[in-house]
Amino acid sequence: MWIELSITAPAVFQDALSNILFEEGASGTEEERLSIEDSIITLKAYFPEKDFKSSVRNIRKRLQSVCKRGNKASKKVKIAFQSIESMDWGLEWKKHFKPVRIGKTFIILPPWNKKNKTNKEWNKKYHNRRIVIIINPGQGFGTGTHESTKICLKLIEEISAMTESAKLKKFLDIGTGSGILSIAAAKSGFKSCKGIDIDPEAVNNAEENIILNRLKSKISLHVLSPFDLGGEYFDAVAANMILSEHIGICSCYKNIVKTNGLLAVSGLVEGQEKELLSHPEISNHFKKIKTKSCGEWKGLLLKRTETKNKNVTKKQT
Repeated sequence: MWIELSITAPAVFQDALSNILFEEGASGTEEERLSIEDSIITLKAYFPEKDFKSSVRNIRKRLQSVCKRGNKASKKVKIAFQSIESMDWGLEWKKHFKPVRIGKTFIILPPWNKKNKTNKEWNKKYHNRRIVIIINPGQGFGTGTHESTKICLKLIEEISAMTESAKLKKFLDIGTGSGILSIAAAKSGFKSCKGIDIDPEAVNNAEENIILNRLKSKISLHVLSPFDLGGEYFDAVAANMILSEHIGICSCYKNIVKTNGLLAVSGLVEGQEKELLSHPEISNHFKKIKTKSCGEWKGLLLKRTETKNKNVTKKQT
C-alpha cells in the first residue's frame, strides 16, 4: 500500500513545499491548479506506507516552520492523506509527463522520452526550432515547470539574443538545483558555465542532468556559496530564489558580475521586484533592463553599471 499526501496551499509556498516533500522521501510529486493565474495549488506526494509515519511527522513540523514565515497566507495551508492501491507511481507519473516548451527557444524533455533526433516527424516539429534540455523530473526542484524557472529560462534566452556570440564567455548559476539554468546557458552559446549550490545533494542531481545533456566539458559544479568565489567575474549570472535569499546574497552580486555584464534574478512574487530594486546593493550597482512575468511571479534582467568608486582597480577576470 501507498499513502497519497495532499497539501493545499498558496502558490507562493510551492518551492518550499516541493523541497520538503522530496527531502522527506516522496517518490514523486504532482501539482494541481485550475490555471497559471490560480493562487492556490495542491501538491500530491506518494510515500510507501511502511515509511509514512516518520515522514509525516517531519513534514508537519517543517510545514509549521514555513507557515510561521507566511503570516496570513499560512492559514490557507491544509494537509490530508489517504491509502491507495500499490502501483509503480514512478511509471504512472512518467506516462503523464509532457514536454515543456519555454519561450521561443527551449523545450524540456525527460530522459525516458522516446522522441529524439532519429524521429524525423518530431525532429521537424521541435528539435529543428528549439534547444532540447533533458532533465530528470524526479531529481527535485528546477525541472522547468515552475513559473520562476520558466522566467529565468526566458531571461537566459534574452541574454543570448542581445549578446554577441563572442561575448558569451562565462556564466554563473547560483543555487543550481537540477542544473537546468547552466544547461540552458551552455546550449545557448556560453563557452564556460559554473553551477554552485550549498546543498551537496543538489550538486549531485545537477551532475546527473549535465551528463544526460553531454555537457561535462562546458559546465563545472561546486558546493559553494557565491561569497566563496574569490573575486571571479562572469559575463552573466542567474539566480532563481525567493526574495529573502536574494537579499541575503545581493551584496556579492557586484563582485561577481562584470561591468556591463548581466544579472538575471527570478523567484520574486509580484511587488517584491520593487523591494529588490530599491535595495542599495542593487540600486547603486545595477540598472533594470527588463521585467518578466508569469502568473504572480516576477523576474528581472539587470545590467552591471560602471563602478562609482574610481579607486577600485580590481581586475575583473
